[in-house]
Amino acid sequence: FQAEDGIRDSVASRGLGDVYKRQDALRAPTAPNGGLFSSITDDLADCSRLYEAAGALLNAEAYGFPADDEGVPLLLALARRAAPASSRRRLEAAFTSWWHRGRGRFELVERVAGAGDRPVLVVAFSSLGSGIARPEWRGALSRCTLPSKARLDVLHVLDPASSWYLQDDAATWAGPSYYRRELQERIKPYGSSVLFLGDSMGACGALQHCDLAATLAFTPQIDLTDYAAVRRHDLTAERRASLRDAICDTVGRAKGPVLVHYGSGCAEDVAQVELLPGSATLVAHDFDDHVLSIHLKARGKLLGIVNEALARA
Repeated sequence: FQAEDGIRDSVASRGLGDVYKRQDALRAPTAPNGGLFSSITDDLADCSRLYEAAGALLNAEAYGFPADDEGVPLLLALARRAAPASSRRRLEAAFTSWWHRGRGRFELVERVAGAGDRPVLVVAFSSLGSGIARPEWRGALSRCTLPSKARLDVLHVLDPASSWYLQDDAATWAGPSYYRRELQERIKPYGSSVLFLGDSMGACGALQHCDLAATLAFTPQIDLTDYAAVRRHDLTAERRASLRDAICDTVGRAKGPVLVHYGSGCAEDVAQVELLPGSATLVAHDFDDHVLSIHLKARGKLLGIVNEALARA
């Protein structure tokens, strides 16, 4: 529905092929306090139920549309196209909020960790997911070590359009300026005590704005040209090239630390991080898959990396 022309491929289309072979086994369902990642199996099951519910609510079959991942998006796209221009943003926001369990693109959670009064903010950009945008990282961040006088707040940033943060809340391609404007306003009360954090597509989002704060990124996508996970037909070659150039320019201008972790055995991720300018600090790990952060968590290393980045922020 968020696609500019209203058409999206099935949410089941992840596209990374062998990169995601072990992901089902490695990912755990979201914990009650916000897990590190959501379960692919749970997300896809939820999406199937959501399509059925949306089809029933919209009376899709009465209009000749199946209540599934093809009929519902097409019906919604036609409804959006037929709606007055003044109503399209509200229509987009309403359906997005319903689909993604009432969450907007920004969600601030205060006092995730620490008992002090000096606020430190982590801006956690969510990754691609499997059809449902969910806040990420809160479970891991709740176990972070902070100075006695500090407290940790988390600002969750989501891209329900699966656009690599290139679209705004009205489904136009003004995402970079939209997210930058929102981020600048929301991080302002925290001064320099801010860390941007993201994995995969979330890391791509963090790097697009890394000149605003210290940044910790895991296996980011820089160049989406021929990138298999991109299933949006309207993410054109020009838009992909513009994203690559913008990230490299922003990383080059960043004054704070930009730490990028990747698996040295994953050729695709190696090719991505090698595009970054020399001002970024690349940290290689002996791992051969895209899901590096989950690998590091399983080996008890992820929390230490996050704590170290927080100390630098």
